[in-house]
This record gives sequence, C-alpha cells and structure tokens, in this order.
Amino acid sequence: MRGYDSRKGHGWLVFRSTRGDQKIKSPASLNMRASAQKGALDRLSAATKKAVQGLQAACPDEAPVTPVGRLQAMEKWLSAMLEAANQMQPALDDFYASLTTEQKARFNTLQQVAGQ
Repeated sequence: MRGYDSRKGHGWLVFRSTRGDQKIKSPASLNMRASAQKGALDRLSAATKKAVQGLQAACPDEAPVTPVGRLQAMEKWLSAMLEAANQMQPALDDFYASLTTEQKARFNTLQQVAGQ
C-alpha cells in the first residue's frame, strides 16, 4: 500500500491496495437465484472496480511536502470519494432492489458478520 499513515506522519491517506481488483462474489448466504440478480451483481462489481480505480488514481505516488500540497491532495481525494460513491449508488440500488425480502434481511447482516 502507498499513502498516508498517520502513525508515520507522511501526510496522505492509505488506499492503494492490491485488493482493489477483486471481483465481488455472490455470497452463498444470499442464494442468488435469478439471472436478473446475477446481472445486477455483475453491474455492481463493475461499478466497484471503476470506483476503486478512480480512488487509486487520486492518491499521489509521493506524499505532498507542503501544507498547501497536502490540502490540495486531500481535496482531490475527497472529490474522488464523492465520485466513487455516486458511481456505485445506482448499481447498489439496482442490486438491492432485485433481492427478495429474505435476501435483503441476509444482505443487511453481511456487514455485521464481516466485521467480526
């Protein structure tokens, strides 16, 4: 990873990751059945990949040296974060809308399970 690590005081955000190109996989607990759900999941995967690429592109290779440079880099990062969220939201909404009530209940618990 490249970027800011506040413990080291380098002045930028940590984001660069080799995990950014991982494909979103259909969680077995959601029991994806319909091809419409598969298509929605594929669109969400593509939107996620595009968002990650945008965030990685917004992260400088070298930490800015000056306070003004760090502020400009942070502004670029925040703009990229907003753009990434806006890119992913429609795909996430479509995927979520394709789920059954039971699948939505399971999907809503995935974050809790992943955080444990």
